[in-house]
Amino acid sequence: MVEYEETKFTKPLGYDNILMQQISRIAQYRSGKNIELYEESIDTLVLLLPKDIRDECLKQKEKLGVKYNISTEGKELYDKYFISVNERLEQRGMIFKTRTIKTYS
Repeated sequence: MVEYEETKFTKPLGYDNILMQQISRIAQYRSGKNIELYEESIDTLVLLLPKDIRDECLKQKEKLGVKYNISTEGKELYDKYFISVNERLEQRGMIFKTRTIKTYS
């Protein structure tokens, strides 16, 4: 008789994929001129971020005075907000990742 041991394995979330999908949605909503979904999607992205980045982003949102405002002015404020969110993601290496490839000759 064969004995075996059972171990549970939990597959980690594809967190990189989730962030990239959300950023893709944001770009689609902005270029499609769907300002309401654009604004809401940026807020959703921020909620998905690690706590330290999320806190920084929420402070920046308050500093910029960003509130839902389906108008050209509202979109411009959310553009500034989204740029600051992206800068934080870049600084943490969460987007625009670079990898080093070693080649031997």
